[in-house]
Amino acid sequence: MISSSVGGATTTASFEDGHSVEVRTALPSYVPVSGDRVLVTIDERGDAWVIGVIERSVTPLLDEALEAADPAHPANDPVTRVHDRRGRLLFEYDPGVDRAVLHVPEGDLELQVPNGKLEMSARDGVELRSEASVCLSSGEVVELRAEREVPVASVKVRPGEIVLVGSALSAAADRVEVLAHRFGFSAHLVESRVDRAKHVVRVLETRAGRIVERAGDVYREVERLSQTRAGRLNLVAKKAAQLVGENTLIKARDRMKVKGERIHLA
Repeated sequence: MISSSVGGATTTASFEDGHSVEVRTALPSYVPVSGDRVLVTIDERGDAWVIGVIERSVTPLLDEALEAADPAHPANDPVTRVHDRRGRLLFEYDPGVDRAVLHVPEGDLELQVPNGKLEMSARDGVELRSEASVCLSSGEVVELRAEREVPVASVKVRPGEIVLVGSALSAAADRVEVLAHRFGFSAHLVESRVDRAKHVVRVLETRAGRIVERAGDVYREVERLSQTRAGRLNLVAKKAAQLVGENTLIKARDRMKVKGERIHLA
């Protein structure tokens, strides 16, 4: 049995009779861990070699780190650190701030739950930071939800669909583009403040119970026909009213009244 291994430099194997000997490993991929049951052979020069592993120790690296700590001087370095066999930091715990950190010296870290659900929870929040992209993907629904009883705000992403729910929605951007084959909008009250608006529409249809427009100046240009149909038509000008056309027809089915202090017909 491997009784001690410090950084892989010195490895001691102890036998059932209590005899112990320093050994070297003949297995290129084997890193001795205290508690391993191994097969040892001694060559003609008297050197002991590990040539097989019968049972690996299940002693966690954290337990080894705690055992290696000096109990006589706990205040010198209160942080518990776990290193791999090459001396790279894997885990550290600082009791002063009650903080634990998992390190991956190189390569990737992957969590897999092939037959269950992965759940993460934290009282003071969860943060994800990366200098590269962050991707959330799902075969069904990706949901972001913020709730404390009511109201509830959520963002749901389904294949081909995005659903936003909330009592208030705010967006700020220098440029916004929306491309849609069909766009539907419904609201009780709409308020907008725009310095300049430009609309390019092939067909515009507006249905309203009442339309009220107020403007300093209004200019309309129509290339072909401008037509107004109304039950009653009332045009009021405070000062001058002018109607100009190459051919002008004013027609009344019943009565026509022209009234003014002076009327000029030419």
